Amino acid sequence: MDLAGKNIGDYIKIITLPTVVAVAFAVVEAVISLIGALSGKLPFPLSVLSFIPGLIGIIVGLIGFAILLVVAVWVGFNTVKKYNGTLIQSIIAGMIFGLIAGLVSGMSTALVLVVQRIFSISAIGVAIDIIYSIAIVILSPIIGVVVGGVCAAIGALLAGGK
Repeated sequence: MDLAGKNIGDYIKIITLPTVVAVAFAVVEAVISLIGALSGKLPFPLSVLSFIPGLIGIIVGLIGFAILLVVAVWVGFNTVKKYNGTLIQSIIAGMIFGLIAGLVSGMSTALVLVVQRIFSISAIGVAIDIIYSIAIVILSPIIGVVVGGVCAAIGALLAGGK
């Protein structure tokens, strides 16, 4: 199936390394967030962080978002420079990358929320986090598609794409 002159295999080749980077960072982000969130419930060496679990989650989340923005720009830049793509092809590659990165990021965030609530005794809190997790898993890929396409377009324009 051709999309703007490239088949789906070409797009997969373009986004493979950036997607590996995004998935690896999502795993690291989830582990760090879990350590921060569960630190008060863990043995001493990790409980030192118990006074800043929310802050750790916010900082890690912001860093993760910034890294994904840079990687999406990299997708657009590489599409033009390395794979001789056009602006439209860069946007399509960025949207595919954003879809996958958004899905992985949303699922890891939902996992962190659910694991945090395992230690909670609040039924209302669990219900709210489940609804919140479902919303994150649905909305993250949609937002990822839009942001990935825009960032890839910026990367393509920086690379001189037309």
